[in-house]
Amino acid sequence: MAFEKIARSNNGVGFLPIGTVVPFAGEIAEDAFQNREVFKTDIEPYGWVVCDGRTVEIRHYQKLYTVIGERYNAGSEAVNKFSLPDYRGQFLRMVDLNSGKDPDAHDRFLANGDQSDGVGSVQEDALQEHQHTYKESSSSGEKKLALAGDKLPLFIKKELSSTPTNKEDKLPGTVRVAQETRPKNNAVYYIIKYM
Repeated sequence: MAFEKIARSNNGVGFLPIGTVVPFAGEIAEDAFQNREVFKTDIEPYGWVVCDGRTVEIRHYQKLYTVIGERYNAGSEAVNKFSLPDYRGQFLRMVDLNSGKDPDAHDRFLANGDQSDGVGSVQEDALQEHQHTYKESSSSGEKKLALAGDKLPLFIKKELSSTPTNKEDKLPGTVRVAQETRPKNNAVYYIIKYM
């Protein structure tokens, strides 16, 4: 009951700072508008919009503009407009703040292409260098294959005992391949507070 009182008072918008991003697990309706899908949702009256990267007018989202500015603008500067963050299909990661926990922080870029490791910067996917042990099908010994960059050593010439699969089988030890590297995940909307 206490949460309902908080949500109802002041439309539930006065308790978090403008620019707060949270996951939203409900459905958000989409309508076609000028050959483009635009989110028109029940969350907007509560002061939230979807982080879908669309360009909006500053006058409608003045408070949000004062917080995020034009850091998410990708293309040409539109007069009196700015872009919302575009988090579709991406995971969020906290800014490194010189902690060294993001060793490639220097490889981050803003939507406009400027190099930055600050809020709003994007980092492309990658695989950390690693090593695997493969068993040869014609011998009982094991050989180690070190993967570094895009070069594969030539000393592995025998057929492997198993081959990769593109099926997401639940069997232990089954290799799952896809078009990206990803942890297990669950889809939600990311929404941002604008008032």
